[in-house]
Amino acid sequence: MPSWALWRWPCFGLAAATASEGAESFEDFVQRFHRSYEAGSREFEERHRIFQARAEEVQALNRRPSRRWTAGLGPLADYRDEELQALRGWRGTAGSQADDPSALVQVRSLPEHFNWTSLAALREVASQEPWRQSGKLVESGVSQSKVATWAVGLAGQLRVVLGRDECRGFDGSCRDQRPAAELLSSGSPAAELVDCVPNPKHCGGKGGCTGATVELAMSYAMHVGLRKESEMPYKAKSSECGLQSLQPAPSTLQTAAAFNQDSGHEALDVKDQYRAQVEEDLAALAYLHEHSDLQAPRVHRAAADSAGLGFGLQGWEKLPPNRQEPLLRALYERGPVGVSVAATNWHLYASGVFDHCGKDSVIDHAVTLIGYGRDSKSGDLFYLIQNSWGSNWGEGGRIRILRSDADDSQQCGWDRQPEKGTACTGDPAQVRVCGMCGILYDSVVPHFGTLQ
Repeated sequence: MPSWALWRWPCFGLAAATASEGAESFEDFVQRFHRSYEAGSREFEERHRIFQARAEEVQALNRRPSRRWTAGLGPLADYRDEELQALRGWRGTAGSQADDPSALVQVRSLPEHFNWTSLAALREVASQEPWRQSGKLVESGVSQSKVATWAVGLAGQLRVVLGRDECRGFDGSCRDQRPAAELLSSGSPAAELVDCVPNPKHCGGKGGCTGATVELAMSYAMHVGLRKESEMPYKAKSSECGLQSLQPAPSTLQTAAAFNQDSGHEALDVKDQYRAQVEEDLAALAYLHEHSDLQAPRVHRAAADSAGLGFGLQGWEKLPPNRQEPLLRALYERGPVGVSVAATNWHLYASGVFDHCGKDSVIDHAVTLIGYGRDSKSGDLFYLIQNSWGSNWGEGGRIRILRSDADDSQQCGWDRQPEKGTACTGDPAQVRVCGMCGILYDSVVPHFGTLQ
């Protein structure tokens, strides 16, 4: 695995950089990104105007003296503002800002640079790009539907962690994660999360496509478990929870049927019992979500009968807000970390170390932190983020954002519109966010393997 100090970035942003210099017409852009606008149509003219405005913005950004990053006319250059908002669509978490110590055990010093870029699962997350059909914005199978990225983000994070090719447990042991990876290999469990996660406090929204939080989704995955994507395909819209209509696994039915033959019960009873158990689990989880503070920084451990144990989920941790060291330690010790960020200005990013977020930021997007390091040319420290806007965006679907060398109060500000993405009912009207693009504010990591 190459170190970030020595990493030479391929020319991910080459085409975008050329376009940013004014060498690409809108017609060439339409052809390059396979748009299907009809020349002379109202749609064509509207997108053309948006493209021209973005081209001027790109040129202005790239004229900045001592700039750290390069803007470009990538695949989002003709998106309407509301489409960009839907693409981000993140509903994060608000609540306790307690400064509790991290639950991670500090058993070793952190390296200067580290990343999980060798993971094959990252390629799947990177390819979750929206595409266009007949001039309309259409989501792919694992899409970024408006305010459902809380589900898509967590589902992608679990797939990345379960697909990793090495183990970094505290005890040095590794466990076979192939069954877990197989569970999520066919697609994301985002549909199940959108439809079924209880959200009685209206944290991040009212549930489903109107919003929830990664904490709620992680709690659901641990207590209730997750189904294969083929059983509950993601449709980018809320619907009735389909768990009650699912059947137990064939092995479960066979075992139970053999038992019931001796006890005089029918196999149909097993299915009814299964659905009744699912309903009971969801009711219990709704009560837990209503009466528990899932936002407080701590480890949530799986009980002996938690369904998440079936794919190795021993628990999950809400990291202390606005602190860098616990975040980097979780990344190194446990694997990729789900973080919430302010991504309003990300759509024109092409390459380099991004530093275009103000101190006051509105958290609106869910992404996966996969590494950190130092740029070999500029010496700038950065976080490495895996986004889900397609491999044609940014540096092969990723973005590097500026990182300070320690927790720095100078890089803190306020999210004064938490109702647009992070607030629960009754929460404060503003929350403190730290790090470039608020990256330190809200982070969640699943625990697989041994828990201390």
